[in-house]
Amino acid sequence: MPAIEILVFILAVIALCVRGLWIELSSNWNDNRRDAALTTLLEPIKGQPIGGAIERFGQPAEVVPGTTGRALYIWRAPPAKRFPSGKGLLIVTLTADEAGTITDAQWVARAT
Repeated sequence: MPAIEILVFILAVIALCVRGLWIELSSNWNDNRRDAALTTLLEPIKGQPIGGAIERFGQPAEVVPGTTGRALYIWRAPPAKRFPSGKGLLIVTLTADEAGTITDAQWVARAT
């Protein structure tokens, strides 16, 4: 009888470890997929007018005007829903020059 209990305990521990590894691997896979999607989403936007980005992504959470005519447009997801989902907070920033052309696009994911 004790042999069965020990066997069930060992199988339960193995199942718990496999479940933990599966959750971690799937989370990493989702993060890598989001990274690739953001790179392909933001790379071709450089050199385009900022109005196109606002149409595509919605209104930014914050617009910070610079002293030289440049402006920083900031989106946060959540609550912005037009960016790939993932864990934590995603911050996308676009820099536009005085003519309204996007000169830089960056993003960062902050884990919660």
